[in-house]
Amino acid sequence: MRLVNHNQYRNSFSWILLVGIGVIVIVACPPANSTCRSAQAAAPSSTPTDTKSNPATQPDKDTKTNKPAPKPPVVYRKWIDATGQYSVEAELVEFTGGKVTLRKRNNHLASLSITKLCTPDRKYINTLALGENLIVGLVVKVTDGDTFIIQGVQKKQAVSLRGIEAPMKKQPFAPRAKATLDKKILKNKVRVNWTKRDKSSHILGDVYLGDRWINKEMLLEGCAMHSKLPATSKELANAEKQAKTAKAGLWAASNAISARSTAGDGTNSPDKRPTSDQKKDSSPQEPTVYVAKSGKKYHRSGCRHLDKSKIPMPLSKAKQKYSPCKQCKPPT
Repeated sequence: MRLVNHNQYRNSFSWILLVGIGVIVIVACPPANSTCRSAQAAAPSSTPTDTKSNPATQPDKDTKTNKPAPKPPVVYRKWIDATGQYSVEAELVEFTGGKVTLRKRNNHLASLSITKLCTPDRKYINTLALGENLIVGLVVKVTDGDTFIIQGVQKKQAVSLRGIEAPMKKQPFAPRAKATLDKKILKNKVRVNWTKRDKSSHILGDVYLGDRWINKEMLLEGCAMHSKLPATSKELANAEKQAKTAKAGLWAASNAISARSTAGDGTNSPDKRPTSDQKKDSSPQEPTVYVAKSGKKYHRSGCRHLDKSKIPMPLSKAKQKYSPCKQCKPPT
């Protein structure tokens, strides 16, 4: 009779059982990395992000072409109030008299005092405005080489480039000057820094397209002359000097004429030949200056302080009651 070793069978059964359990565990449980990836794909994000409002969340590359994706122009930014409790995504469209106007994404306007914004937002506006009024809008029409129409907050407004004078419509080089300005700014959103309006009630200001100063570009390309009224700008005067040296634009013509009678004191014109009237009467005449009804100073003809009233007066008589304007610097 053969004896059975129960311990041997018991040990064999234990090994078979352990191997079977191991196979079940391996089949039922995939690798840890695969589990994590599956869980991440299935679980929704706990903090959803808006890729449109947050450029940082946009992909760096186009997955189809493997090239850097083009970045849209930054128009909207986050504005925070002085308490830090409220914020809104909007674009700055106007800053006048300490009042800020913002346009939200739904095109609704919000107006508030700059004092109600947080300190970084106030500094941002002051950096752009440079102590002046500010308007940001789309250029809808260019009328000549130094004037255009901008879409304001609620209406269209005419803007004249400060410190430059382009030829008028019937003067030589006028079509080219208009075409140059048209190519630069038409259908583009520009920023205008301004303080006063001219005689035609146009906004008189410096025009910027991004970091480009359009006033200066027009002078450098010889498409306009530097106007010394209301005040002389050293940077603009130097730009005109460079254009003269390079004989750019209108300075290349031998018969170039002054753009407008208000362009400084007439020293910009390469053609200084006297007119027929000047030949008939070569005797010196006393300069004529202008005063305002309520003013205490006398001015040149195109001074910005003469917007409301303009009374001509001989210089000798004006000096008896008035003092010279520091802005337009009339003869003394």
